[in-house]
Amino acid sequence: MDTSYASGDLTYIPLFDETGFWSVQLNSITVGTSSIVSTVGMAMLDTGTSMISGPEADFSSILDALNEVGSCNIGQSEGSVTCDCNAISSYPDITFQLGGSSFSLGPEDYMYQEGSSCILLIDGSTEEEWILGDSFLRKYYSVYDMEQRRVGLALAASSGQCLALVVALFLY
Repeated sequence: MDTSYASGDLTYIPLFDETGFWSVQLNSITVGTSSIVSTVGMAMLDTGTSMISGPEADFSSILDALNEVGSCNIGQSEGSVTCDCNAISSYPDITFQLGGSSFSLGPEDYMYQEGSSCILLIDGSTEEEWILGDSFLRKYYSVYDMEQRRVGLALAASSGQCLALVVALFLY
């Protein structure tokens, strides 16, 4: 494990169940001060998924909270969501509470600027669990510990250098 990629100590989160995925307990999601998910659920950490994806109802609640600050609209062609980049500094943090610990993303983490538009790196799904892909993992150095059945997360030392930075170590 090379902790030079981490800024701070690792927070270890036990695996949620025996699904065979890197799934952890999802306690809640907040957008600024608005609670989006208040029941215990599951989130999968997935280095093979680009975006963050969650149940459609929760995703709609996130859009509603973001639209209180700026304008986010679902596109006609591919279903992507674009937001007003003029308001990017006003958008709130989105915080995922995983296994009792909080992990926040700022708008620069959950949006990608393309010209004058910002593309939201979160989408809705028909699945009941959340998938935390690269748009979450690029901010957090992650350690996947198979022996102790847990995932460790710490702020990545160089999260701003590369859009798709993901560091995954498998400990046996």
